Amino acid sequence: MRDLTFLKFLKHVVDITSKLQLISDVSSITHGLKLLHWDAYPLETLPFSFQSSTLVEINLRYSNLKHFWDETKVYRSKLPNLRRLDVTGSTSLVELPDLSDSMNLEELIMEGCRSLRQTPWSLNRLPLRKLNMVKCDSLMGLLLVTDDHNQPKASRPSPYRHINLLLLDTVTALSSLTELSIQGEISVKLLHTLIGSAEHLSFTCEQQIPDQLKITMAQKTGSIQPLHLIKTLVIERFNYGAREAPFSCQSFSSFPCLTELKLINLSIREIPQDIDCLLSLRKMDLTGNDFVHLPKTMAQLTKLECLTLRNCRQLKALPLLTPTLTLPGLDNQPRGLIELCIDNCKNLQSLQDQLLCYNTSLAYLDLSNHDFERIPTSIRHLSSLNTLCLKNCKKLKYVEELPLSLNHLYAHGCDYLENVTLSPNHTIKHLDLRDCPRLKQSEQIKTLVSNERHGEAVSFLLSTRYFVMPLLY
Repeated sequence: MRDLTFLKFLKHVVDITSKLQLISDVSSITHGLKLLHWDAYPLETLPFSFQSSTLVEINLRYSNLKHFWDETKVYRSKLPNLRRLDVTGSTSLVELPDLSDSMNLEELIMEGCRSLRQTPWSLNRLPLRKLNMVKCDSLMGLLLVTDDHNQPKASRPSPYRHINLLLLDTVTALSSLTELSIQGEISVKLLHTLIGSAEHLSFTCEQQIPDQLKITMAQKTGSIQPLHLIKTLVIERFNYGAREAPFSCQSFSSFPCLTELKLINLSIREIPQDIDCLLSLRKMDLTGNDFVHLPKTMAQLTKLECLTLRNCRQLKALPLLTPTLTLPGLDNQPRGLIELCIDNCKNLQSLQDQLLCYNTSLAYLDLSNHDFERIPTSIRHLSSLNTLCLKNCKKLKYVEELPLSLNHLYAHGCDYLENVTLSPNHTIKHLDLRDCPRLKQSEQIKTLVSNERHGEAVSFLLSTRYFVMPLLY
């Protein structure tokens, strides 16, 4: 098979291992090859006769590789044209190929390569845009993620701040990086604003910041300063209440492009007032932090749609968010927060009144692991609410006065729940009432959906059975 350019061997999802085998001499097949994609490659090395000089992309996910080339051979193939290398899930891989000549390499993905001992020494010379080092257990040395603010201005041709990565005592300046995922013992120091330890960090970047956004930021901060292009940012510790010192979060003024922010289990004690600089923010997850209040300036986050505050046990009040109108020509309905998760936020005060500020937009509400006996009556005013979660509310006795828009109710694990009441004209599609030992199930459960529309399928999850009932007039 001469003049072969693209070669793909895909493993069926039900196959445990690849059923393909290589012949001894593959030079005629691989000569001129640009794309090699082989799921679950079965051998421990690539054949000695493998021609790699023309390869642009190598995808050997979940392979059996230990080394790319036979260690006993003096000559090792080069990869001068390589742009993308993906060895995800190759758990036996000890060493990556020599990438010193791969000066076009943009993506290096080695997630789940648990035996990988070191990264290529030439990493800092490559124009990498995407790097994934998640679950590389043998690389669990110190990872320092910082920006380049200490570099002299002459060495910084761009007005934007870039990321440096210190890996196993080798400084790797990744000035072209637009996507990073790492896991291990991570020390974060972005400007003097986000500082602390973490176990997982990932981000993606925009290509540039719109001029109007730059002007708006300069007006807000009163100065023109180098800005980060980061679009999504995740900084996480895997367990809440770890012994590490609280993560320091002092300012967001350098992150105007952020649309998604996750700061999880970091024990943050205070969120900075300039959070209103996140003008593009749509999703925010602050699970597992120790702040008591959130800034009033969050009212300026007019694009925020999803807010997760799970396990924020000290939080006393929800932020007041201001809905905005959609652009003319669309539905002209008020926009605001669509999803709110306050699972296990038991210290919230006046929850009934606070929920009213989301009455026109909220579609998903998670109140799991709370201690109320009745749900807040203000829930009935949430006219867009589609899904309500009340899981493991151990003191909850009554669920009633639900909005007619509600289609999904999850209330399993409510030990004292006795009664679930819907209005006669309420349509419901899913009820999860498992592990509610005091619930009066008999006729009550049957009548909950007695007025459903013709042919509507309704599912029930009870303690011992799963029912799907097509309801007829």
